[in-house]
Amino acid sequence: MTMWHLQKSFPSLMRTAGAVVLLGLVLSASTPITAARAQDAAATAADAATSAATVAQPSREYLLKTAFVFNFARYTTWPPPSPDGPFNLCILGEDEFGTAAQYLDGQHLQARNIDVHFHKVGDDLGGCQLVYVTQPLAGQLDSLLPRLHAERMLTVSDIPDFAARGGILGLKIVDNRIRFEANPIAAKRAGLRLSAQLLRLADVVAEHPPKGSPG
Repeated sequence: MTMWHLQKSFPSLMRTAGAVVLLGLVLSASTPITAARAQDAAATAADAATSAATVAQPSREYLLKTAFVFNFARYTTWPPPSPDGPFNLCILGEDEFGTAAQYLDGQHLQARNIDVHFHKVGDDLGGCQLVYVTQPLAGQLDSLLPRLHAERMLTVSDIPDFAARGGILGLKIVDNRIRFEANPIAAKRAGLRLSAQLLRLADVVAEHPPKGSPG
């Protein structure tokens, strides 16, 4: 079972223990397991367990989507210079994804701590490396995405046709499984490089021009 098909057979994901198990899988997925990595994954799961009681329990769907988002960050390269300090994962707007994303707060991504931040439209998003655009903002993508990409931010959402509408990575459900679409042109526009491994697993889409634009 790969990271990208974790949606099979997780009946206990609604319980804290299930969330901790999944988080351990996320943080050790897709690369060879060494003793050190196994130890790190165990420590991460233990850290999550100690704080889980203070976090509202997310749905199975959004917990799995959080796992995908974590690996999106792992397999994306930002342009130099690499920023110091934490990896800032920003949630723009409000929906259930934010509840699940809190499980990543304080965890590690390539030796950097993950800081999860919550923002509304109009906030200063400077410093965000990844921005998850929530579903209530579907009608504002044409104005939001160019600004986010100009700041070298990886944009992710489960808004329908997100990648085709100019976002970089869009989550979707097909046959009761979570899949994702990628827009490499949007990634290039933002100065980001999606790994070949990520693109092999994605449904690569062509970008639709904004409504009202020529062509």
